Amino acid sequence: MGFRATPGAGSSLVLLPMVIIAVGTLHVVSSCHTASVVPLPSGGVGEACTPAEEQRGDFAGYSITEVVDAQSPDCASGFCLVNHFQGRVSCPRGQAAATRCTTDAECTPPDTCTVANEFAPPCDPAQTVAGQNPACSSGMCDEAGGYCACGAPSDCPLVGGYTCDVAPGASSGVCRARVCSSPARTDRCYLPGTDTPVVVDVCGQCAADGLRDAAGAVYCSCRCGALAGEDPSADFCECPAGYGCHKVLASPGTGGPSGMFCIKEGSTYTGDAQCGTLPAGHHNAVQCAGW
Repeated sequence: MGFRATPGAGSSLVLLPMVIIAVGTLHVVSSCHTASVVPLPSGGVGEACTPAEEQRGDFAGYSITEVVDAQSPDCASGFCLVNHFQGRVSCPRGQAAATRCTTDAECTPPDTCTVANEFAPPCDPAQTVAGQNPACSSGMCDEAGGYCACGAPSDCPLVGGYTCDVAPGASSGVCRARVCSSPARTDRCYLPGTDTPVVVDVCGQCAADGLRDAAGAVYCSCRCGALAGEDPSADFCECPAGYGCHKVLASPGTGGPSGMFCIKEGSTYTGDAQCGTLPAGHHNAVQCAGW
């Protein structure tokens, strides 16, 4: 799926009855009636959202070829539509991959060797037998994250700037990457709301005039109608002003959702050329559209 570090990280789209659909109000549309209008919590259709995947330091962002039903706490329905968007919502300019390090001496001030939110090596918890996992030097596999646990620096990879990060009071930790970083730099990406650096190469967002930047292509949404072959009597949402009910089709092989969704009027995807010229962001020809 594009350039995401973990294919399939987005969750499956679930049709929710009585879904939340308009900023400020809730309209419920069924096959036989329309419910009364009630106050809507924040996070209605069209409101900005940051996908949960952006909390990962090894997440390189989305590709313009993708349609993703991202999970986000910003949306009352939990459905953050990523509709042919490039990069990370939280890092408009993108970045070149961070320089890995083991000590501050390897970095150029004001950068210091900073622990990032990238973990290694991966492991399959199902392969653990009698408390030992063959993928891990320590024998320990963190079941929640799918990464090897560590008890000492020797349990971590020798290359990549990894360190054994053990929380106070814990008997083991995880191997986390270290990169040269400084909160003062505006040309770097960080996890949303933190100064924890992103490790990987990230494309800059597309130009705003093609509605493929974050404001034009990433927001809370919902299913508003049925495609051919889908149940037309299901409960669907009603799109608010400025949004239309349009067919959104995922590119073949991406695994993204296809359906009738509320999207911004005029933002139907017609091709990579909509990316336009990257305003001032990072670009590499292999990963990024626009120039």
